[in-house]
Amino acid sequence: MAVDEPVLGGAPCAVYVSITNKGKAAYPANGNDVVKVLWAKAQSGLSWPAPWNGAVPSTGEMIALSVPIGSILPGQEQEDSRQLAINTKPGGLWQ
Repeated sequence: MAVDEPVLGGAPCAVYVSITNKGKAAYPANGNDVVKVLWAKAQSGLSWPAPWNGAVPSTGEMIALSVPIGSILPGQEQEDSRQLAINTKPGGLWQ
């Protein structure tokens, strides 16, 4: 799967996340931060955390499990990529 491919209902898609530690100290492996992949239906006036958090499932939700960031040394980068299967029911996501 190539980067910048359109997301098509029913087809797997890839999400790439890159995190860089721009600080002067290592980010600890036992830190509390996680990577989440969230979705919200395009609309004016989007707010946070709803609908991104799934409070209204027809307009947004988390679409991948949270992953802990882990240790990152100063100036280093950590990458995460995942293959996702997107909900494709009629009128559902990405339709």
